[in-house]
Amino acid sequence: MRHTKRIAALTALALLCGMTGCAPKPQPAPPEEDVIVTITDPPTTQPPTTRPPTEAATEDLTEETEDQLEPVNSAESGQAYLAIVDSAWYIKYLGNAEAADEGDTGWYLAYDAGITDIAGNGTYTVSVNADTKGFRLASTDNIEGTNIPQGLSYLGVVIRDGADFMPDAIITIDKVKVDGKEIELTGKSITTTGEDRGTGDPAVMSVIYDPQAEELPKDARCADGDVEDQDDADEYSVQIINPEDFAEWQKVEVTFTISGLDEPDTGSHGSADDSEEETEETETTGDDE
Repeated sequence: MRHTKRIAALTALALLCGMTGCAPKPQPAPPEEDVIVTITDPPTTQPPTTRPPTEAATEDLTEETEDQLEPVNSAESGQAYLAIVDSAWYIKYLGNAEAADEGDTGWYLAYDAGITDIAGNGTYTVSVNADTKGFRLASTDNIEGTNIPQGLSYLGVVIRDGADFMPDAIITIDKVKVDGKEIELTGKSITTTGEDRGTGDPAVMSVIYDPQAEELPKDARCADGDVEDQDDADEYSVQIINPEDFAEWQKVEVTFTISGLDEPDTGSHGSADDSEEETEETETTGDDE
């Protein structure tokens, strides 16, 4: 009797599931191969696609950029410039505004380089500046890029072709500034005739820092004569600054005094013509009195 009742219950349950959908649902057929599913909204993490500028747009950008750059300066005969080389011999300035050969980076610091005419005895200033749009563009390919020179391999004041035009000139280093801060001079400067590394021609120069030089050049001279004849000869050097002051640098300025020339003293940034005019005016005034 119990067996008959169990069979009847199972039969009723089967009929009920058929009516209510208890049976497993059929799976949808896979899409055919030519069905394409389109995604209308890309994921938010996907970077936007940028289109490279057209040739015309690149030309316009170049012209606009060039208008923003500082002038490049190159030393001519009778002019003084600041020769400088970083610790890697990569960032340097040797008085030229163009590359001497392929791969030369010496012109990077030609932008806003401070060059001065040596018009006679007097005080002058030369400088280089790595904080310019031109330097950033040249050294990083980006006008807003960052490239701060580090370390020092060479520093000196050079009078281009000085051996021909003013061989008797004496250069006395007065002060050196790094990024606006005057640094201590650890010795007295000398003047020598040597090779202008920017041209290969003889120049009058004062070497401020050259760690490769073990001794003074034989023609080392100062305002009082040959260095070897001075009582304080041991104070003269071609390493008169502490290289630690150049751990990082952008603008370097050197002020120096020129003496030994036949022209009358001009003072700071003066000229011989101005001195002559003042003398004539003074003499005229005296006659009137």
